[in-house]
Amino acid sequence: MKKLNVSFLSLSGIALLNVILLSCSSTQSRINEDRPAMDQLAISADGRYGAAVDENGAVWQWEIDIERFGPPTNVTQIPNLEEVYGVAFMASNGIALKKDGTVMTWVPSNPTQVSETDMQASKKISSCLFNLLSVNADNEVEAVGNAPQDRAVHGMKEVQDVQAGGYYVLVLKQDGTVWVAGENVRNAILPGKEEVVEQTVKVEGLLNIEHIFTCQTPTQVNFAINVDKEIFYWGGPTGGKVEMFELDQVAQPIGSNFFRRDDGKLLRYQHTRGTNPKTGNRDWVNLLSPLEEVSTYDPTFFVDAVGILTSRPFMETVIKKDGSLWLWMGKAIPPQQIPNIVMEVK
Repeated sequence: MKKLNVSFLSLSGIALLNVILLSCSSTQSRINEDRPAMDQLAISADGRYGAAVDENGAVWQWEIDIERFGPPTNVTQIPNLEEVYGVAFMASNGIALKKDGTVMTWVPSNPTQVSETDMQASKKISSCLFNLLSVNADNEVEAVGNAPQDRAVHGMKEVQDVQAGGYYVLVLKQDGTVWVAGENVRNAILPGKEEVVEQTVKVEGLLNIEHIFTCQTPTQVNFAINVDKEIFYWGGPTGGKVEMFELDQVAQPIGSNFFRRDDGKLLRYQHTRGTNPKTGNRDWVNLLSPLEEVSTYDPTFFVDAVGILTSRPFMETVIKKDGSLWLWMGKAIPPQQIPNIVMEVK
């Protein structure tokens, strides 16, 4: 496994559990001309810092008062980081993937500390909590760390995509199959016993997949989209079993748990108690609900959103169609624009 000098957060007990379930931020980067807006945005695991790549390839950082829900402060450009493609956070360190495949790191509390890692020629990165993964130019996984999921996926070949999920990892192979490894707490990755999966296991029921991602807020759930644009999900809310959303229109992901339908309507994933459309019984159901039906949201603010990153309940970082960046913290608090940053939106 690769080694990277990082300063880890000091978290324990309930605080650590809250970070995993509520504020885990995972971002991935793809070096091509059609990169999604979300690849240019990340929130640290503790929710204190945000980072984004502007339209010129520079990296900006800001701080968030997560206790008082205050406006973003200390918006500053990270020095010596140019030609950057995507950003992420690993523990308390910022991670930047440059367009030439170089992976850089900086210290959010002292952003002048920028250094180069030994991960070279990376095509994609994904990071969440203590995971940092990349896919190199030979389509092999490189993992930083020595956790079971790191050991399991490091060196995997013919890989198209990786997603870090805190204490587990999703891997999309070039043949369209999905593989998992790591801690299976609350059946986050597989049905059956809640134990550590130390060797990669193929997820049954997922074929011809072309896109994967994971959402840690508010419950651990993973998504996969196949070549026919069908959306599958599995994790804690399903007991680890793969299920499929029945939609009358194609919906494209624009965030960790947001999708936009072909008619422009914004959908949000909900694991909520309601009437199960399959059984008619009052039960826990998994839905992609129109934002107008989610009582905690103001749909008018999100109408022109092209990327939405959830850092904790009622706190969304939103990329607008004009490239502006906003912090939304619930209906009761006016949305706050993060100044000085204009992002590239295609």
